[in-house]
Amino acid sequence: ELWSNIAWAVLAGLGWLVILHLRHLKTRHYESWDALAERPFELLLPAMVVIGVLVALGVMMPRAPVLLEDPYTLWMESQNKEVPSLGGEGGFLITGSSVSSGSSGSTKSGYGRSDSQIGGGFQFDYSPVMEVTTTQRSYWRGETKAVYTGKGWTDRKGMETVPADVGSKEPFPLTPVPVGEKEGFRKVEQTVKMIRKDKVPVLFAAGPVADVQEIEGAEGAKLFWNPEEWELRFQRPAQVTTYTVESEVQELDENRLRQLSAVPANGQASIDLAPYLQLPDSLPARVGELAKQVTKGASDDYDRLKMLETYLQTTYPYTNTPDTSKQHSKDVVDAFLFEIQEGYCDYYSTAFVVMARTLGLPTRWVKGYATGTNPQDEERARYGAPADPDGAGTYTVRNADAHSWAEAYFEGYGWVPFEPTAGFSIPVIAPKEDPTQAALPADTTVVAEPEQVEAPSANWQKPVAISAGAAVLALAALLLFFKRRSLLASWRRLRHRGATPNQRIVREMERFVARMNRRGLKRSRHETLRETFSGWGSRFGSIRSDLEGALQQFEAARYGGEIGDEEAYERFAQTVEKIRKAL
Repeated sequence: ELWSNIAWAVLAGLGWLVILHLRHLKTRHYESWDALAERPFELLLPAMVVIGVLVALGVMMPRAPVLLEDPYTLWMESQNKEVPSLGGEGGFLITGSSVSSGSSGSTKSGYGRSDSQIGGGFQFDYSPVMEVTTTQRSYWRGETKAVYTGKGWTDRKGMETVPADVGSKEPFPLTPVPVGEKEGFRKVEQTVKMIRKDKVPVLFAAGPVADVQEIEGAEGAKLFWNPEEWELRFQRPAQVTTYTVESEVQELDENRLRQLSAVPANGQASIDLAPYLQLPDSLPARVGELAKQVTKGASDDYDRLKMLETYLQTTYPYTNTPDTSKQHSKDVVDAFLFEIQEGYCDYYSTAFVVMARTLGLPTRWVKGYATGTNPQDEERARYGAPADPDGAGTYTVRNADAHSWAEAYFEGYGWVPFEPTAGFSIPVIAPKEDPTQAALPADTTVVAEPEQVEAPSANWQKPVAISAGAAVLALAALLLFFKRRSLLASWRRLRHRGATPNQRIVREMERFVARMNRRGLKRSRHETLRETFSGWGSRFGSIRSDLEGALQQFEAARYGGEIGDEEAYERFAQTVEKIRKAL
C-alpha cells in the first residue's frame, strides 16, 4: 500500500539529486558548469529519460513476495546444513558476559528452549518456520513457565502428564474444567506444516488442545499432554513434518470477567494457585509499589490487569537492541522498569507477570509464536474484498514471529491471555451473541467484526497517476530533444540578457578557449589568440578556415567598438559549435 508513496519519493529524490549535483558543480567547478550550461539538453535529456523510464518500470513491476529469506539461511540450506536458531522473542537470547557487556544483536530471533536468563538483544531472522492453516486467527502457544528466578524462567517440577494418543476420540483432561456446559468455547482446527527441519520440543497450537488428529514424522517419538500448563511436549525433541490438532478456545467475555475474582474469597480455588503467585525474595520492593500505583483506582481484578497491560504498552518503547549497559539491578524486571526502560516481548511479558503477582493476581508466562502473515488478507485488502471475520486462512510463521505473552487466572472462567508488549495485539474471540458488549481496547484485535478496508479504486488511482506522470516526463524529454535548437537559442538569450551581441561574442570566445584547454588544446600564457588559433589550424587542417573565420569575427567584435547585431552573434555561435563538434 505504500508503494505509490515510495515511487513519488524516488522520483522527487532523483530529481533533487540532479539539481543538487549541478548546484555543487556551479559552486565548486564553475568552468565545468559553464561548459555544461552551453549544452543543457545534452545533460537534461538523458536524466529525464532515465528517471522517467525507471519510475515507469518500477510502477509496472509485479509485487515482490512478502517473505524473503536472508542470504545466510539460503546458503546454509543449499549445503544441507542446519541453520542455528539460538534464541529470539520468547526464547533464549544472550547469556553470560554478553549481557554484562551490553552486547546487542548477537543472536538471531527464534524459538528457544532455555529461558533461565532473559535479556540482551538479538537480530531479526525472517526465515519461515511453519505454515499454519487454521479456522481462527490466533497466537500459537508452545510452553508455559511459572517459576520466576529474578533472571528468567524455569519449569515447575513434578507435574503430572498424560500420554497424548494421536487420533484419540477422547478429549484431553483440561485443568481447570470449565464450569457448566461448553458454552462460550469455539473449536479451532489447525494443520501445521513445518518448513524448517529442526527438531521441536513441543507442538504449537491455539490455546488448549482437545485432540491431536494426525502427526507425520516424529517416528517413535512419545508425546505427552500437560493439562495444567496446556503443553503438548515430546519426551525428546522430534522432527515433525505436519500435524493436525483441534483446540477449544474460550471467548473473551469482559463483562463476566469483571464480575469474577482472580482469587476466590474463601481461598479455595479449583487449582493450586501458589505456583502462579511465586516471587523470589530478592525482588525489589519498588516493583510492587509501582504495580500498586499503576492500578490505583481499579475496582476489579480484570481492570487491574488491563491497567498493567496498558501501562507497559504505552510507557516503554519496543526495541530488539536494548541498552543493557544501564542495568545495575540483579533482577531483570526491576532493571527493565527502572533502568533500561526499553526492550522486547520477554521484558514486557515478564514484567507483567511479576507486577501482577505482587498484587496477588495469579499469572503465568507463555511463549510461542505470534500469528504470522496471511497473503490472502493482503490480497483482500488490496482489491477491496471484506476480511474474514474469523481470520481463517494459511499463515506463514517466521523466526521473527517468536513471541512471549502472559495469562491470568480467573476462578470459574480459566486462563485469560494478556498482551503487554508495545506494538502487538493478541487475537481474541468476542462472544457471538453480542460482540459489542466486549469493550476491548483499541490495541486488541477482535475477530468478530470484519475489518474495513480501502476501496479498490483508491489502490488503482495512485499507480495510474504515477505511471501517467512518468509518461508525461518521457514525452517532455522527447519534446525537448526535437525542439532543442530553438530552446537552446532561447536559453542563450536568457543567459546573456542585457549584453550587446559583440559582448556575447567575446564571452563565447573566452568560454570556447577554456573548453579547448580542458580538452587538451592548451594555450600558452605568452601566445596571442591569433597565434593559438594558427597552431590549432596547423594541427587540424579540416577546420582551419572555420578557426580563421571565428577569429576574425571575434577581433571585429572585440576591437571594432560597435554594438554589433544578432545575426553576427548567431553566425559566430554556429561557427564555434561546428568547430567544437569537429574536435
